[in-house]
Amino acid sequence: MQVVCGQCGRASEVDNSLQGGKIACEFCGREIAVPRLDAEPADDSAGDEEGFAAEVARAMTQKIRIACGSCGRELEVAVRLAGKRAVCPACGKRIRIPHPHEDESTRKD
Repeated sequence: MQVVCGQCGRASEVDNSLQGGKIACEFCGREIAVPRLDAEPADDSAGDEEGFAAEVARAMTQKIRIACGSCGRELEVAVRLAGKRAVCPACGKRIRIPHPHEDESTRKD
């Protein structure tokens, strides 16, 4: 599974066995809470469609999990918001929502 650090915005691959635990970000050292994957099956209503429209429908429903760099609260946001700024509902600090597959060379702060 992939987790995104709310402090530096970089993604790290972690083993699924670490769900519900915490790890240190391999880039900045900030503690990241590893979310649990939902046990419920995903809604695959878009699975009946084919082609580009189905791909768009699936992409619009994808979520990424990040942690606020200020308070550490776990947030689940739509992938379509990647690259934008948001306000953490817990502490009110502005955070940048990273792209899920963003690497260090293409990252803009």
